Amino acid sequence: MTAKWDVLDSADAGHAVHAHFGLSGEYTRLASERDDTFMLDSPDGRFVVKFSNPAEDLASLVFQGDVLLFLESLGHCVPVPRQLRTRNGAPMACLVQHGRPRHLRVLTWLDGEPLYRFQPDPAQAGRIGSTLGQLDALLAGFSGETPVTPLQWDVTHLLNLTDLALNVDDRWRHLVTRTLEEFAERITPVLSDLAWQVIHNDFNPHNVLVEPDQDRFVTGVIDFGDMVYAPRINDLAVATSYQLATPHWQDVAAAMIGQYNAIVQMSGLERQVLPWLIKARLALSLMITESRSKTSPENRTYILRNHAATLEGLEKLSDLPAAELGDFVSRACEA
Repeated sequence: MTAKWDVLDSADAGHAVHAHFGLSGEYTRLASERDDTFMLDSPDGRFVVKFSNPAEDLASLVFQGDVLLFLESLGHCVPVPRQLRTRNGAPMACLVQHGRPRHLRVLTWLDGEPLYRFQPDPAQAGRIGSTLGQLDALLAGFSGETPVTPLQWDVTHLLNLTDLALNVDDRWRHLVTRTLEEFAERITPVLSDLAWQVIHNDFNPHNVLVEPDQDRFVTGVIDFGDMVYAPRINDLAVATSYQLATPHWQDVAAAMIGQYNAIVQMSGLERQVLPWLIKARLALSLMITESRSKTSPENRTYILRNHAATLEGLEKLSDLPAAELGDFVSRACEA
């Protein structure tokens, strides 16, 4: 996440993609936190082109490709990208830039508007929760190899990142510290008892594409770069954490939780830990983004794009008594 790399221009990107995938066209750079990403408009269609950070773990890239190939093989109805193969039939290509390896992947483009452009409402949140439930049900069948290197964005390892809390603004650091204490008390002792599987782990409004005027509201689920093998309930916690920056947040979050549960029946333990995992994800977001914005000030706007909503969500949940948090999840699942 902190590694620097030499930015690849669109001309060099085009040469590499044509050489390995036989595609050509017009390139537009897309915002990205840790790699070079482009939109390619070609006569063969529109694609996402990704050149990995030289410091990226190759096992993680292979894992992402394996999962997308697995989902493609199922012939399911959840809209996810398809990863193209190179001219030689490989899932990705490797090129060397200034003596450092860069792995090149090409994914199909999915149409739709990013969810963050729309105000949350219960009906939409319910359909998003249902889509996530369908995706998790599919991912539960993946039995391939998963990376062993911990991912910073995996809330399972929250307590390994406590030093990052020192970078959180003094005005709300107490909220983060309190959440860390709650995690140690309520989550750590039961982690091994939860249902574990591969999860998307980044179901945020920038990674969900929608078309409000269509019967099929969710038209795309993108960015599988934060996938991990972790407690299944973490996926719902991540998704719900982005639904709290609205006056009617309880209705919105309840709809998402309820519709997810209609697809993936949560255990009693999962219901019990969910609100604390939501708080943990919000605290983790503040810790990572405020730290990253200091080390990469040139990318500050992109890094902090969800900061205000994250802080608002953590403040709201922190104002609720523990019993009320638990009752809220129970009511959502039973509705």
